[in-house]
Amino acid sequence: MRKTSEAVLARRILEPPRKISYSLVLYPGEFFQSAVTRWADDLGTTRARLLYWFGLRHLEPTEIRSLGNFMRSDVLHNVGFSTGISIERLRASTMENLNGRAVILNPSDGFASTAINRQSPLAKLSGTRYCPSCLLTNPGVMLQRWRLNWTFVCLTHGCLLQDTCGQCGHPLREERALASGRAIDSRLCSNCGHMLSEHPGSDRLARQSRIVECQEEVDGIIEFGIRPLADLADTASVIAALRAVNNLDRIAELADVDASSLVGLIETEAHPGSSAPRDALAMGALATAARKILTAREETSQEWIRMTSFERVVTASPRADQIGPGSARDFLQKYPGSLESPNLRQRILRAHDQDLSLAQRITWGSSITAGTRARYPKSGRYIPLHGVLPRGFWPQWTSRLDCGGAVDISALQKGLVIATSLADVHEDHEPSEGYRPALSIAKYLRIKMLGNKEKGTQLIAGIIELALWLKANGIPIDYARRRAIPSPLLLQGDHWERICETAGANPGQARRHSLARLYLAQRIQGARRGRGHDLPASNSLESEYTDFKFALTRELQSALDDYARALLRIRGIDEPLRWEPPLLLLERGIPGRELGDINIDRMHELILNGEHRQGVLAKELGVTQRHVVGAVDEWPPLTSSGVNVAIWNSSDWAAA
Repeated sequence: MRKTSEAVLARRILEPPRKISYSLVLYPGEFFQSAVTRWADDLGTTRARLLYWFGLRHLEPTEIRSLGNFMRSDVLHNVGFSTGISIERLRASTMENLNGRAVILNPSDGFASTAINRQSPLAKLSGTRYCPSCLLTNPGVMLQRWRLNWTFVCLTHGCLLQDTCGQCGHPLREERALASGRAIDSRLCSNCGHMLSEHPGSDRLARQSRIVECQEEVDGIIEFGIRPLADLADTASVIAALRAVNNLDRIAELADVDASSLVGLIETEAHPGSSAPRDALAMGALATAARKILTAREETSQEWIRMTSFERVVTASPRADQIGPGSARDFLQKYPGSLESPNLRQRILRAHDQDLSLAQRITWGSSITAGTRARYPKSGRYIPLHGVLPRGFWPQWTSRLDCGGAVDISALQKGLVIATSLADVHEDHEPSEGYRPALSIAKYLRIKMLGNKEKGTQLIAGIIELALWLKANGIPIDYARRRAIPSPLLLQGDHWERICETAGANPGQARRHSLARLYLAQRIQGARRGRGHDLPASNSLESEYTDFKFALTRELQSALDDYARALLRIRGIDEPLRWEPPLLLLERGIPGRELGDINIDRMHELILNGEHRQGVLAKELGVTQRHVVGAVDEWPPLTSSGVNVAIWNSSDWAAA
């Protein structure tokens, strides 16, 4: 806390208040500083003398000027004693009543003056609007809400508020200082003395006017909104974008006003979003247009957002990855503050989804609908995916997200792993400088994997929703720990023979044993090609490995799985052997087919009769070759051999 001199401390000490015998009225919604000026006028005295009666003679001038924003408790007690007005009503007459709802007040140490923070959405730091009809009914009563730029219509009289004196055209400046020795008639313009209730331009608006409806909506946000400051900030951001473009025809269309009435009223901002238009009609029209864009059905509002974005040129955008023209950041910076607002940021990016690159659509999560995102609210359990996914994408999800492009299964799975791990990454955190997630996606998830436009969007949306589900729910398998299992532990020679014996299978030669180790490593590690085998990569290996899997029976697969579970158990790994995320009902649908969408009985019949050619099986079953390979891997045929249960314990691996 800053050091304070004795002289300053002395100016914080209040004098005993004087009881005022005259009955003073504080009108509902009246601004405290307005009431002080009006009371002084009613009592035939000055503001200075009245504040002395309140015992506030020694307050700092800055604190006197800020009494309309905030009054500390001892000041409230003094004023309450003098006026006979309750502390609750006095506090409600200050801007503290709107703190956190329409304004942000700077923190107070209980003594220092409290100002309205400039971070308040379109804060009005001085001055006031007014309704001449209200002043005719209650002369000199200036309402608290009139001090907000967000108040532009008087709902009582259905007319636009006024910003200036009807005679001299000067903006109103309410008195907040002591104004020692000068009496003030609060009914008159302080500049020319004109009666404020006599204004020639107070035209009434139709009750069904969009501007009137917008004022009702804004008042509801301030009074009852769950996140009022955020909603007002989002509205201010869209106002700034509309104002920068200054397309009066579009603003007028959205606000349902005559475009000619706005000519000359919307000032150009040097720094968009830093201030509100001074005129009530301009503010009302812009606020109405902005709320229309924010609340209309997305199919409608998205086109308005795109037109506004493309009409505004931001020349200072550097040409760098994810920042240059046409990038997500380029669109967002046209709406000041949108990067910090999840709801607005996501709405803008959904509107521009078709304008973004494949990688940016994934990393910014722009391809999912608002309804989909709402199903996965962030919480403290939100889990990053980088480095925790299996290296071989889950078979059933691979099939669902397979658009049928001309790529092999390994490339498809690798692309899906990379894309899912980086999906929506900009919503989780701001990537460190130099980290380019878009480049990683572009390298592995290639255009030919996407199919047509509809399937491409389904693929991207599916990846994003799957990533959201995984971040919210987690993965029950630590794949990195499994990859660290020493290679010698995987399917030693005698182990393989015991497994084949229990499954009624032929162990074959050393090559078949090596292929079985490869298969087991894949099952344990969730990898397309597991670690722990001794087979060098080659073109022939792919063919041999596929033949091995096509010759695999369900009995042998079951015996291998029992062995794998025992190995995990003796390694202290208490996890399911295999796991896949649930098959979510994706809102945009799936671009591929469910892996189980195949005639499994017919597939088994063909395989058991010796047909292992993928092309023939695919044609016979009406699916792709990748689908056949995935289905055979997931559901190998069952024979009549039966399975004898083998008991495995830690001594079986003692030699390793």
